[in-house]
Amino acid sequence: MPEQTLKNRLAETTSPYLLQHADNPVAWQPWDDEAIAVARELNRPILLSSGYSSCHWCHVMAHESFEDEDTAALMNELFVNIKLDREERPDLDMVYQNAHSLLSRSPGGWPLTAFLSPQTLRPFFCGTYFPKEPRHGLPSFKDVLRTVSTHYLDRGDAVGEVGEQVQNALTALYTLKRETASLPAGLPQLAGEAIVRMVDRINGGFGRAPKFPQPSFLHCLLRRGSDSPAATEALRLSLRSFCRRGLYDHVGGGFFRYCTDAEWSIPHFEKMLYDNGLLLGLLADAQTVCDEASIRDAALETARWMEREMQSEQGGY
Repeated sequence: MPEQTLKNRLAETTSPYLLQHADNPVAWQPWDDEAIAVARELNRPILLSSGYSSCHWCHVMAHESFEDEDTAALMNELFVNIKLDREERPDLDMVYQNAHSLLSRSPGGWPLTAFLSPQTLRPFFCGTYFPKEPRHGLPSFKDVLRTVSTHYLDRGDAVGEVGEQVQNALTALYTLKRETASLPAGLPQLAGEAIVRMVDRINGGFGRAPKFPQPSFLHCLLRRGSDSPAATEALRLSLRSFCRRGLYDHVGGGFFRYCTDAEWSIPHFEKMLYDNGLLLGLLADAQTVCDEASIRDAALETARWMEREMQSEQGGY
């Protein structure tokens, strides 16, 4: 297929996220046999960009780079560009998110930016958001494009080796090992103790900025119950911070997805149903050990927000 026939094909799709990019100057292709065949015929690496319609940083990267004529021209010259809706194809997104974690040794996220061999579809370099200009320790997206393309053209053997290593690691990850050995009897206690050690003793929660609430970890602390005063105190500290500081929407109810600082002061203004569902269950269960007005009020207002804003007329969510 001649190069000049590569056009943005997303107007042919039904995904709300893909349709948002149908007017980009990037010659976006949906994930299908035609796009992969073009990449193989042209022997160009695939730039796979995965995201979803309500993703903040997906919109930022789209505005900075995918709507920019110069950046789009470089993308169209060096790659076959495929847009993926992770809500439409969570199976593919999961594979390349796991590949990102293996290659970068860091958590993934959206937008996911993965570069694939056209022949094998194996990733050889992955990232998430890249800015238009270098900042926050990240290279510019244009520099990434040029470097990856040069690496692919000049070091094809190394690219193939990286892809093969990633596939082998993913195969091992997905292979179910049928073992008869039972889990150690003290494993829940050991897990609880490990989670207690991870808690931010000043601000609650876990880790450094950006900071996510991690309700599954807190459920583990709750299950320790009266067996561990340290676990109960860590749970109480975290829930107080969630409900009294910026993670909670004090005007409309509900919790934002994460905070950009370690003190839970500056929220990322995005509220997701699945986050709030997990947190609402946690807050309700935690009333047995954290019966405090701020926590109780946040739970009630979160439930009201979910019913008011997230429930459809048919009753579903």
